[in-house]
Amino acid sequence: MGLGQMLFGPLSDRLGRRPLLLAGIILYVLTSALCAMSTGIEMLIGLRLLQALGGSAAAVIARAMVRDFFSGDEAARVLSLIMLVMGAAPLIAPFIGGYVLVWFQWRAIF
Repeated sequence: MGLGQMLFGPLSDRLGRRPLLLAGIILYVLTSALCAMSTGIEMLIGLRLLQALGGSAAAVIARAMVRDFFSGDEAARVLSLIMLVMGAAPLIAPFIGGYVLVWFQWRAIF
């Protein structure tokens, strides 16, 4: 994800936020579906790499959009809210994933 942010950040400054954000979301969704259908660990690892690249677009472009639309205290408030969600998601997601595994196979996580 870190490499993707270094790629999508400058590109979104040059090419615009919307097209790269949409491309990242589409890449993330497509690779998620392909991860669920993967036939081997090598394929899964490669698809997870591409999935991280797609997800990194949303992470970096969201912060850039805050800079574009807000300033001062309001920008700090919105960035704090984004950081709260991005910090809470890795804490909550494993619990949800664990419960999904109780009822379904590992492919359902994707």
